[in-house]
Amino acid sequence: MDTCWPVSTMGVYREGEPLPSVQKLGKLFNVSAMAARGAYRLLEKDGRILNVRGRRTVAGNHSAEQEKTTLDEFVVSEELMQDILRSFDLIFPEVLFYGLNACSEKEIQKLYGILNRPALSWDEPTMDFLAHVIKGLKNPLLIDLYYDVALVTYPALLTRFGRPKEGWEEVYRELSPLLYELLRVREEEEGKTLWSQFARRCPAYNTEKGAVSEDTYEWGRRRTCLVAAGKILYKINSGEYPVDTFLPSARVLAEQTSTPIITMRRAIALLNDLGMAESVNGKGTRVISPEKGRRRVKWRSPAVNKNVRLYLYSVHILAITSQSLAIRAFPFMNVEKRERVKNDIELLMEREEHAGTISYICIKALMDEMELPSLREIYNKLLQYLILGQPLSCLQPCLNLDRQARELMAGLAGGDALMFGEALKMSFSVMFRSSKAKAAFMGIEGLEELTLPF
Repeated sequence: MDTCWPVSTMGVYREGEPLPSVQKLGKLFNVSAMAARGAYRLLEKDGRILNVRGRRTVAGNHSAEQEKTTLDEFVVSEELMQDILRSFDLIFPEVLFYGLNACSEKEIQKLYGILNRPALSWDEPTMDFLAHVIKGLKNPLLIDLYYDVALVTYPALLTRFGRPKEGWEEVYRELSPLLYELLRVREEEEGKTLWSQFARRCPAYNTEKGAVSEDTYEWGRRRTCLVAAGKILYKINSGEYPVDTFLPSARVLAEQTSTPIITMRRAIALLNDLGMAESVNGKGTRVISPEKGRRRVKWRSPAVNKNVRLYLYSVHILAITSQSLAIRAFPFMNVEKRERVKNDIELLMEREEHAGTISYICIKALMDEMELPSLREIYNKLLQYLILGQPLSCLQPCLNLDRQARELMAGLAGGDALMFGEALKMSFSVMFRSSKAKAAFMGIEGLEELTLPF
């Protein structure tokens, strides 16, 4: 919530002007009222806002020196801002299109109400509008991504829109009709085009390709244990470490992957919990069969429940956005690269129980072609979470993606981005529906409302 600081120093809330209530502030940034109240306490302690008895909290008076210090602390670089905006321009047309279609008539009327209500600045109704649309997909991980990026870019957006209130009103007058139009055509393909228009009319958006930022966007906390476990799991799935053989020692694996040994030990422990391996005293860690792994998984464990939900949230996002990624990135993939990916798919098709790895390598290949670090950060995190679904792969029936794999290979062979993108979307869709059914069978709750919008 520290990102609220620049708001009070940029003229959005003038000296003596009431600030949003803690409830409204919490709703705007998807945090609890307690967190919003804590942010106001920090601002009051710093002298940036005033708490007047009998009145709402108001903005304080700030010197130019205070303002410069605040902005230097919180405004991301221009290069990073453009990188994030371009990444979301690729992901969110699909998300908003499907989110709008998932909204009931009652929710649509609520969205009209959000656009019609008065606000001190354009960002309040717009942020609230977009958040409500995204919430229509019932995916907490997707909502977290939206708010995370909003908080990272918020101060930079404020600096780009200008300080006078008249400037905010002008921006909102230009963007608001596009949001009304989105509601009107929500069941038509035109909705995706309108979102692109909305993104490009934002004054912070620059359509020209910029320099790669030295700053980096990081979504959530870094989970190096998942990365290390994923590398081992890929070798298990590809047959390099067959069932009933022992993995190299933690020290050797750590050296091979440039991973701290303590992280590698945690990764091996995670593989044990996921039913992929078992550590044998005095011998090492052995790869085990899916049948044996199924019996080792503690399905009623809160950790397993949480991990399986996180896995399904990730597959859900990949199913919704992978086609857009493929259509944008596939044309940059040269013939040699397409042939390599095609060969990898052929090899994996021989191992039906690990069919989900096919979709994984396709996303990795597409990301290699995109010069957008923020996009790679988002998809790498989603792919890391896929390892958490391994307990479900131990259950029957085995995931069968033969049809989608053949279509992926045909798209690669023919250089057909549309065919490749549709097959990738359907592969994640099959993964999601199969995994959700297995999760429900094992008694994992909290996934009833999570459905694919197509």
